[in-house]
Amino acid sequence: MRLPHSWTNTVKLPAVNKKQTQQNWSLPQLEAELLNASRVCAEYVATQNRGRVATCLSGGLDSSLNLAMVRVQFPTTVINAFTIGGSARHPDVIVASEVAKQLKAFHYIFIPQSTDIERAKKVLKDLFQKPPNQKAIIMFCLYKYMAENNVSAVLSHHGLNELMGGYREHQCQINEKQKLEIFERLWRELPERHLKPLERIAKYWDISICFPYLQPLVVKYAALIPLADRTSEQENKIPIRRITKKYNLPQIVLRRSKKYFCDALDINGEEIDNK
Repeated sequence: MRLPHSWTNTVKLPAVNKKQTQQNWSLPQLEAELLNASRVCAEYVATQNRGRVATCLSGGLDSSLNLAMVRVQFPTTVINAFTIGGSARHPDVIVASEVAKQLKAFHYIFIPQSTDIERAKKVLKDLFQKPPNQKAIIMFCLYKYMAENNVSAVLSHHGLNELMGGYREHQCQINEKQKLEIFERLWRELPERHLKPLERIAKYWDISICFPYLQPLVVKYAALIPLADRTSEQENKIPIRRITKKYNLPQIVLRRSKKYFCDALDINGEEIDNK
């Protein structure tokens, strides 16, 4: 079995290969790199979880696509998908439930209570030596729940927003030079903003994380895609949306109007566009 790569070296690669950007990049080749990364990471996670794949699942594009890719390659493997939400009617819970059902994954939903949140705040303040932000509280509660369900390793889906232009900043009406600066800055900020705090929380619960979208071959190929092909004012993560349409996923995954950094602990969360 080939072991997945750690993000610590991958993030040193550029998100934009300015010398070798290719106008004739191939969507099938990008899909092949994503499939290979999802396979390698799923195999590793399964070895840590007694043959079962564990994955975070928000019902968003990134986590849903990777789950679909894992299921295509491992049609009989047990997959446990974990979702957190402020209530049973939170859109993350609703959409993730549809995705899990369609892809035949066991769905574990955690609705934190006030005692869970207060405990998270206390532990995180000691862990980071400062009051925690909402994202850290969400991750702490989710990883606590996974640990209670005997998860030793899990798939997480960070990195694709930075590579494919998933943030609002990427879609601003700006020139190519400014867009390049935004892509490079958000990629540089990825470790401190997301990866290091997440791994510290996961380590607290003795869980290792595998990042399919931060495998070297994925990053290297994504870096070849021209920025105009990755995102526009009208649409973000364009190649990923094209690939996702090929997989057995509820249409609501592509249609939902998800707020950036949606608060999973909010009772209602963001609106879902059912049109």
